[in-house]
Amino acid sequence: YKVVIEKFAPIGFTEVSGLESETGNIQYRVGDDPPRFRQIPGLTKYKEIDLKKGIDTDGTLQKIRNAVVQVDGPNFDDGVGEPDFRFNGFVYLMDKSRVIIHAWQWINGWGKQHVIDAFNAEAEAVAIETLHIIHEGVKQIK
Repeated sequence: YKVVIEKFAPIGFTEVSGLESETGNIQYRVGDDPPRFRQIPGLTKYKEIDLKKGIDTDGTLQKIRNAVVQVDGPNFDDGVGEPDFRFNGFVYLMDKSRVIIHAWQWINGWGKQHVIDAFNAEAEAVAIETLHIIHEGVKQIK
C-alpha cells in the first residue's frame, strides 16, 4: 500500500488503520404506525486515521501536528492569509506489481495527536511514531 498526504512528499508507513465510517440511526414513529419504530439514518461518524512509521530524520509527522498547534512558525497558507492546517489524503492498496487495486480518500484532515512510542534500551525494536488524523469524511474511490 501507499499513503499520499497532500502538501507533503510521499511518506512510507508501516501501518494504516481507521478507514471506517458509521451512520447512527434515529427511531421514529407516528401515532397510527404499527407497534414498531421506523429506522432513519442519522449522522455519519468517521473514525480517526492512524498512521504509524519508524521515526525519520525530517520530522514530517511532527510538522503536520505543528501546523495545528502553531508552535513551529507559520503553518500552511491557503492564499487568503488564514492559516490552513487541513489536508486531504489517499490510501492506495496495490498488488505485487504495484498496480492500484483499491483506493480511499479522506478530506479536510488535520493532525490531532502525534505520539512517539516509549524508548526501551532492552528491546530489539524500531522507534515508532504515530499520527492520529481527524477528518470530515472517508470514501472508497476505487
